[in-house]
Amino acid sequence: MPRGKGKAPKITQPLGAVLLADLKNQLLLITLAMQKINTFDGSKNFKHPYFGLLNLKQTVKFLEIHTFHHLKIVRDIKK
Repeated sequence: MPRGKGKAPKITQPLGAVLLADLKNQLLLITLAMQKINTFDGSKNFKHPYFGLLNLKQTVKFLEIHTFHHLKIVRDIKK
C-alpha cells in the first residue's frame, strides 16, 4: 500500500503528545511480545482491520513489512 493511501484505525492513533519515555516503554513491550511469538499456536488467527484474518505466518510477515514501512518513514523524516 503506498504511503498516504491508508488511514490508521482510531484505536492506534495517540490521544495527545507522544513522549520519548512512552516510545521507549512501547519498544520494551514489543520486544518482549516478539520473543514470545514463536510459542503461539499456529492455528490461531489475528484479525486485521483491513486484511481480515491472518494466520501466524502471515501475521509475522505483515509485522515485518509494516515495521520496515514505518522505519522508512522515520528515516525520511530525519533527512
